[in-house]
Amino acid sequence: MNDIKSLKKRHAIDLVSFEYAKKRYYSDCFWFENPGYDENTANESYEKICEKLAEIIRICAEEAKVKENADIYRDTDKHRIPRANFWTDVTDQPITIGLFREFYIATKLNNPHNIKLMNDDFWGLLFRLSTLGKFTFKESEQPTKAMRAKYPQLFKKTGNYYKLLRNYFLCEVEHGKVALLGNISISWANDTPFSKLIPYYCEAFSIMYQLNYLLWKQDNKKAILNTLTG
Repeated sequence: MNDIKSLKKRHAIDLVSFEYAKKRYYSDCFWFENPGYDENTANESYEKICEKLAEIIRICAEEAKVKENADIYRDTDKHRIPRANFWTDVTDQPITIGLFREFYIATKLNNPHNIKLMNDDFWGLLFRLSTLGKFTFKESEQPTKAMRAKYPQLFKKTGNYYKLLRNYFLCEVEHGKVALLGNISISWANDTPFSKLIPYYCEAFSIMYQLNYLLWKQDNKKAILNTLTG
């Protein structure tokens, strides 16, 4: 994992401005904790922290050496939950970073039907995520009541990796294919300094991009070959 010194040198990162944007967001954007709340000031502080998150996701994409076209954009959030989004036009990868109680990075696992084709490199990447921060799996396609009744012994565990694998195998066995699996995310405490956050973000982003690329690649080998030989 790259240290913050090398990242600062390559991307001219001003850590002070990042910390200041976070401080302003917490001091200005919560009317119930701020007797001097001003909507215009709150809007400015919200915009500034969103700009910083967008800057981080651009750095992440450059560090991951993403070669396909990508969009970086922000949601309009009436609740002022800061986040920035990354989306690729070929592999259709969505990655979001944001601040909601904790700093986080999240992505949807696309093409989950190809999980059975993954080798140990894929699993090594997936399990490495939990070494960077708090790993969470949020299921999209939940096991049915019939599944729970048929395999009650599988629903006594709560680990995130376990739940991901359990849901995948249940859908494969019961339905023959997994249409939707869910989202994976990594989070860090909201007082984590950006000197630590930015390297974590870069590493997690790179891993998430690689995971979805490997899953996408199984359905697009011909297209990749044509591009390389065309």
